[in-house]
Amino acid sequence: MTRLRIWFALVALLCLAAVGALVSRSLSVADTERRLRHDAVAERVLDEMERSLSDLIAAEEARGLAAPDRPTEPERDFVVGRYELGPDGAITSVSAGQTEELEHLLRGAATAPATGSLTGPFGSLQQSAGTTVPLSPPSAAAPLQQKAAPEKKAEAYEILAKLNRGAEVRAKARGYVTAEEVAKDKVSRFADRRDEPREADAALSLQPARAPAVSEAVLSPLHARVLDPSHLALERSVAVGGRTARQGLVIAVPPLFAWLRNETLGGELAGLASVDFAGPVASELPAATGEFVYRRRFAEPFDALGAQLVLAPLPGVGTAGAIEGLGAALVLVLALGLLVAYRTVATVVGFAERRAAFAASVSHELKTPLTAIRMYAEMLRDGIVTSEAKRDEYYRALAVESDRLSRLVNNVLEFSQLEKGARKLALGVAPVEPALREALEILRVHVESEGFQLVVDIAPNLPPARFERDALAQIVFNLVDNAAKYARGAARREVVVSLGPTPNGVVLKVRDFGPGVPREQLGLVFDAFWRGDSELTRRAKGTGIGLALVRRLAEAMGGSARARNAEPQGFEVEVELAGGSAQ
Repeated sequence: MTRLRIWFALVALLCLAAVGALVSRSLSVADTERRLRHDAVAERVLDEMERSLSDLIAAEEARGLAAPDRPTEPERDFVVGRYELGPDGAITSVSAGQTEELEHLLRGAATAPATGSLTGPFGSLQQSAGTTVPLSPPSAAAPLQQKAAPEKKAEAYEILAKLNRGAEVRAKARGYVTAEEVAKDKVSRFADRRDEPREADAALSLQPARAPAVSEAVLSPLHARVLDPSHLALERSVAVGGRTARQGLVIAVPPLFAWLRNETLGGELAGLASVDFAGPVASELPAATGEFVYRRRFAEPFDALGAQLVLAPLPGVGTAGAIEGLGAALVLVLALGLLVAYRTVATVVGFAERRAAFAASVSHELKTPLTAIRMYAEMLRDGIVTSEAKRDEYYRALAVESDRLSRLVNNVLEFSQLEKGARKLALGVAPVEPALREALEILRVHVESEGFQLVVDIAPNLPPARFERDALAQIVFNLVDNAAKYARGAARREVVVSLGPTPNGVVLKVRDFGPGVPREQLGLVFDAFWRGDSELTRRAKGTGIGLALVRRLAEAMGGSARARNAEPQGFEVEVELAGGSAQ
């Protein structure tokens, strides 16, 4: 059994290690998938902000050479005004009604472009323009599209990128072009015809394409210039008929940020995402809090601006709770399975061990009376015993050993038949006292030869009970023999047999005054082939089937058997038989 316990402990440890590794791997995969989904949503939200800014640039570049003081369309809330600067930097034209404010901003600003010379959070971190960086794990140092990632993660991002490009395909199908194509078109036009005068290009935006009515003009792309912490100027060079000027518009940064927030964080994202923006000069983003925080530095010409997006855990995205619950359930099922398997195997092994011990005990128990019978018979046969008294003693010994051998053989045969279900009891309803006294008279000689006194206590007027005479005798033989065997060292050498009434029949009790049975082993005394591990058990030989046979015979007759330690000392077995009215 010790070896069996060690093997089961090793198997349990291996199974728990495997389950732990499986749960750990599942949690890692679930966490990776969860982060990828949030990364995709964050990238898409920030891309929409980038797209809005690209649409703004595309719309401005498509305006043509309209004079600043004669706007062709209503201005957005964040546009402070428009202006035109001559070759010497002098203000030649401004939006109507904005003259004083625009002149103050333009004359007080640095004339050099601010692109690439940031002093705010993006310049200090040297984040590339047009990139997104996660501020929470895995890292705040690498953009999403530049960081090293496992192959499966890269594939997931490629799929998500294709899904994003699906929106652009749908836009083209409706006659629109994308901001990306605007940028590509501008680069190719200025690279191929850098020194040639040309007509203004057709408008390329997410609005239907339309061509300006101005010809013979060369327009450069818009670039940004920082006027102060709250204002940016978008400018471009204009060459018309040998005259060069700069046209631009002034944008108020806070209203621009409010416009971007309203454009992107509505609908399903309401309450699930929040965004903070960073201005162009020495602007500070708030400390990143939350599990999913992302920072975007916008692409040129708005690379002086950036956004920090905080996502709440998105609904419908699996968490570790389900995996942990399944892992706990798996551990519980595995533990129960191992426990059941251990109990089953332990029972089988223990039963096999007890059966082997039973075979050895039966061999010894059979050998002992046979040896005595053979010895006494040979001495009588050879005339060695001359005394008549000695011959009578040997004859009695032969009878006792024959009875002992007969009881042992009967026990084994009876138990075997009961286990196979082949024993059919001939039950009848009759008084129990005559059958009990007959069995006790047969046993009295054996009990007295062991140095015990047989005490019988039978209550008067007992009701009849359902039993089989031979089965009752077998029960009495086993109980009395068991009491005499295990109480040999007792100071009070008595075996008390009592018979009394119960509400449902009669109860037979057999008690000794020996040491009793340890409390933790009381539930095992009726198990087949079980014998206690005490020194008394080792000294008192037996087969281990006596009490098991008692319970099986009692139950076969519709009764029951119980055992307990008597007070102040001793061991008592009760066998209850059903009354004559029991079915």
